Amino acid sequence: VPENDNLIKFINFLPKIAVNKIEKNRLDIIKKFSIELGKIKFSSPENFDEKFNFHFLGTDNSNSFPISDEYRRLLIVSPFLSESFLNRFDNVKPKYLISMQNSLDKISDDTLKKYNKIWVLDELAEDKSEDDISRLSGLHAKLYIGENEKSVTLWNGSSNATHAGFSSQNVEALVELRGERRKVGINKFIDEKSENSIINFLKEYGKTTIDEEEKRKENLEKELEKKLEEYKANLLKMGLRMKIKPESEGVYKIIVCPKITTSKCSSEEIKGICYP
Repeated sequence: VPENDNLIKFINFLPKIAVNKIEKNRLDIIKKFSIELGKIKFSSPENFDEKFNFHFLGTDNSNSFPISDEYRRLLIVSPFLSESFLNRFDNVKPKYLISMQNSLDKISDDTLKKYNKIWVLDELAEDKSEDDISRLSGLHAKLYIGENEKSVTLWNGSSNATHAGFSSQNVEALVELRGERRKVGINKFIDEKSENSIINFLKEYGKTTIDEEEKRKENLEKELEKKLEEYKANLLKMGLRMKIKPESEGVYKIIVCPKITTSKCSSEEIKGICYP
């Protein structure tokens, strides 16, 4: 099945990025699985064309940026955003955006003004169940809909509307579907008269106003997050390995050892606490 070619390439790519060496019998299973995938015919959702495409970013066979800036209308749904991504679509008018309050607050007014309508998830629409397992909170969907006069292209998957989400920085997956505008167009999602509209779960975005003290705390938090990301990246580069040694009956000592002892971390003393 030609539509599965990119999916098969992706499955065969995954062992290359495994942290530890994969045993031969597991590699054989992966190879057999990828061969079986070539025989499977996937069905498109209702109202979409039979043909569709898989896109995988951050792999050996990464496609170029899949979303064109030549559509007549565009809808972006993503919990996380970046200025560079949102500014890619200056040629598209009108365009709409659904995201999270704190993500939108980080985007400049100049960029947000380019979008005709911006919504956030209405807190009243969230699941308030006390059960931590079943409770749903916040926006998780990543959806992109490009619309022309009669046709629509929809992308759904793991990529956030960020530079990292659509570059080689992250390994991401998207499925591309096509259909008729009158059946699966943008209005089907944002028109309150539509049966499948999500507009009743949304409210119009308004920028959060914060005082100087809150700004100072926010900037400090960003700085700490940046440092944390740097340390996390260094830990990954060090190639940490775990050794387990018996201490006494039923008691074991866990030792974490780096392959690389030199590190580019700052000279500041770093303390870490690990809980089992």
